Amino acid sequence: HSRWSHKNKVLFVQERSEYPFIGVTGPWQKMKLGFYLRVTCKLFDVIVVITRALENYFSNWIRKNARIYLLPMLVEAERFRGQKGKPAGLPGKYIAYVGSMQGNKVVVQILIESFARFSASHPDMHLVLIGETGFDGFEGLKKLVEDRGLSHRVQFTGRLEWNELPAFLASANYLALARPSSQQAEGGFPNKMGEYLATRKAVVVTAVGEIPDFQRDGENAFISVPDDVQAFAEKLKEALDDPERAIMVGERGGKLTDTVFHPGLQARRLLDFFNELRKAKW
Repeated sequence: HSRWSHKNKVLFVQERSEYPFIGVTGPWQKMKLGFYLRVTCKLFDVIVVITRALENYFSNWIRKNARIYLLPMLVEAERFRGQKGKPAGLPGKYIAYVGSMQGNKVVVQILIESFARFSASHPDMHLVLIGETGFDGFEGLKKLVEDRGLSHRVQFTGRLEWNELPAFLASANYLALARPSSQQAEGGFPNKMGEYLATRKAVVVTAVGEIPDFQRDGENAFISVPDDVQAFAEKLKEALDDPERAIMVGERGGKLTDTVFHPGLQARRLLDFFNELRKAKW
């Protein structure tokens, strides 16, 4: 592909949204990773990355005349706005989370534990957890909910279809993401954050990776330190205790999807970059 692209004056481009070593175990996988970094990376004219952390990482592996382009997370905000009517079966008021509960169960555990710590002071608020539940570890999450006496306050929806998700998020009062600190969080940026922001509802999130580069605590999000159940519980309660402020914070957060996370604006920037690079290269 590299030879064909250069022969035909076509840019050879790869996109990366996380560190290449995430999930790599065993000698065979490590050998393939080494070949990718030392050989394959040097074939690309451009590597498009989602964070500065990845930009810094790949700058050590590309060839001298190659380029790295930083393209932030993008979201089709229109999907999450103008939703009419709440889906059947949902509680009157709720905090929503959407994501993988199998691979990132600690995210859900922190959220459940945090909710348990202030649930008594907000008896009308529920927690709705959206995501696949068909795995062995799910029983552990259900037991955690039962042990905290929250079976009537926590709802697992199971997996939703692509066209169902917007209404579930847009109908929520608050949206939460207790992402723990990790190498994956450092290098990547959660797509669900764009979906959360697009609803213009208040978002409660942890300060991991490059989230703090775009979101400011009390301005366009409620931001907690990571890996701390009590801190996340306090930040959730802060948002719930002042609903008028939460509405303002949600509106400000939504503006990010009209600017830095807007597909149309970023597509024009990317196209200009490729056109300038092609002119300079050929």
